[in-house]
Amino acid sequence: MLSRLKDTFSDFFCLNRKYLVYNILSRNLKLRYRRSFLGYFWTLLVPLTTAAIYYFVFNVLHKIGDDSYALLVVVGILAWGAFAGTINEGINSLSSNFSLLSQINVPLHLFPFCSAVTQFVVYFFSLPVILVFMIWFKAPFTSALFWLPYYILLLFIISYSISFLVAVGFIYIRDIKQVMSHIVHVWFYLTPVIYRGNRLQNSFSLVSYINPVGKIFPALQSIILNGEQPTRGQIVIPAIWAFLFLCLALFAKARVSKVAIENI
Repeated sequence: MLSRLKDTFSDFFCLNRKYLVYNILSRNLKLRYRRSFLGYFWTLLVPLTTAAIYYFVFNVLHKIGDDSYALLVVVGILAWGAFAGTINEGINSLSSNFSLLSQINVPLHLFPFCSAVTQFVVYFFSLPVILVFMIWFKAPFTSALFWLPYYILLLFIISYSISFLVAVGFIYIRDIKQVMSHIVHVWFYLTPVIYRGNRLQNSFSLVSYINPVGKIFPALQSIILNGEQPTRGQIVIPAIWAFLFLCLALFAKARVSKVAIENI
């Protein structure tokens, strides 16, 4: 039983196809920055520009937020970029690689997985920006920072699982791409990305529980901005959501992998 579970998770996360993952990852990164003068710096410039706009509107014009609001926005925007990017790019990951799927015996989930890895590799290389902002705004460096890999992993599992589900759904229903675009847009404002998580307390507290990433972003804020340890709810609830989405993705993988290629 344990051996079967190990094989299932190993296959879904492509642990036995590291060389193939590396090659597809390299291709994705090259295509992303091909013929680009600034290359990788566009990856930082876009979220930083977005963060600057939110900072100007909410902190400068409307006087909402404190002195560390810029750090809060940068932390949220960069993490959300990896999450939303995984979902948005994952939708086309199967249909855009139809030629490879039809010629080479590779599993369907390989391409959504590589798309997710690409997004989080880019996110990983943007972490020094957060470090610079932490130093600039004199954020505390405490042992709470050791929780960061935990939340990045949960964010990866949730986004990758959703990415695979919508990629498979897109094979059968093309409207899913437009639907998910609107869902992700609304999801952004229901998640504490550009505001503190405690603003959802009282009448809106339920949103943070039914939102799969509703506890992850407040946890990132507490860890990076305040140097505080995450609460029990911030530790357990995102893990439950990650497990649920992972189970759904594994169920979909078992049901459709054999016939989906014919429908692409």
